[in-house]
Amino acid sequence: MKQTSTTWRKLCLTVVLLFAGFPLLAQRDIGKAHLVYQVKEMESIKPMTVIYRDTLKADIYEPVGASERRPCVIFISGFASINFREMQAYVDWARLVAVHGMIGVVYETNSPAFDFDKLNEYLIANASTLHIDTNNIGIWSCSGNTLLAVNKVNASDRFKCHSIYYGLATTFGSRYLDEVKEMSKRMGFAVFVEREYTARTPTLIIRAGKDHLETIQKCLDEFINELLKKNIPLELVNYPEGQHAFDLLDDNDTSREIIVRTINFFEREFSK
Repeated sequence: MKQTSTTWRKLCLTVVLLFAGFPLLAQRDIGKAHLVYQVKEMESIKPMTVIYRDTLKADIYEPVGASERRPCVIFISGFASINFREMQAYVDWARLVAVHGMIGVVYETNSPAFDFDKLNEYLIANASTLHIDTNNIGIWSCSGNTLLAVNKVNASDRFKCHSIYYGLATTFGSRYLDEVKEMSKRMGFAVFVEREYTARTPTLIIRAGKDHLETIQKCLDEFINELLKKNIPLELVNYPEGQHAFDLLDDNDTSREIIVRTINFFEREFSK
């Protein structure tokens, strides 16, 4: 119980920093906030919990009755201080992809870059048991988690596709790199900008037009421009009224349409 309480305190502290522009969040626990798009079938999706490194756990959300190999979406964590495996929105996302015939993976970490690699090694080594199609693994990232995701996509051709929600994606040699490092010190996400971005991985970017975090917005716009300049496969959705974490906070048809579009993106890319 003590360890669980400590985890939630760390989560709440980081969330307070991340969502400082939203006074309503002081009245609710964002860690327990549900995705604004729900389908009844999500209730029947239960996780298989595995130990992927030492004592670190991952939850594997499979479609009901899955027996053949399925595409897999990893919901990446770039914060050592937050257990996204316990965050309700991540659980909802993993269940939602499972409803649509894919496998969703959420996990805990204390060393984001190292653990992500170890998680992938585990998933590939146990692909038969976990029913994972190793040729169809994608990444979903958001906010400060996106820096790690972009680095991992750029470092390997293993990943079939990548979806970014209001993400902090800094280019190599970015004019905002010092701001990103300072933001990392305050919020605790991992900073990885190792080389110029050259990956040809199809990417869906959801830009929240009313994101209150200026550094994220500036960096994401810079990253989008770089992808366009290099003619890298990119699907861009600009949500003018969307705020940071709109998928949890903006309960409206536009948010739900974007979530469905994201599911469709993964389905389309995995079918190629």
